[in-house]
Amino acid sequence: MTSDNRFESLGLGPIEQVAYAVHDMQRALERYEPIYGAFEVYDAPNPGCTARGVEVAFPVRIATNNDGPIEIELLQPLGGPSVLTEHLAAHGEGLHHVRFRCPEIDAKIVELEAAGFTNLLYKRFAENVAFSYLSAPGEDEPIVIELLQMP
Repeated sequence: MTSDNRFESLGLGPIEQVAYAVHDMQRALERYEPIYGAFEVYDAPNPGCTARGVEVAFPVRIATNNDGPIEIELLQPLGGPSVLTEHLAAHGEGLHHVRFRCPEIDAKIVELEAAGFTNLLYKRFAENVAFSYLSAPGEDEPIVIELLQMP
């Protein structure tokens, strides 16, 4: 049987996280905890991100659940316009992105941009730790992936 996973051909490996955009973390936890179990909740100010070439802060409340084989993440924007507030305004709550681990994120971003992906958000925390949200090309409903470089 052949795979029709369009991301497999891009060398992205298996999905390691599924993330949902939410308006209100408390309400979302009430909805998602019966399905996934308890979440760990924390705030991340994320200064120094780059969104479509402009430096921005990306303050977000994050809830993660690692009880299963794939991490579940809930994301609530905490202020100002962002890729999350844009997504929520256009599509409402629900799936925002899937995450792939990437050992060399900067090279993979260049490769994906050459394949038509749009780099929505990028943040480097340290020499070997960074993440990026990229939107797949040619979609009426956006498919957003996250790349994570972390040892």
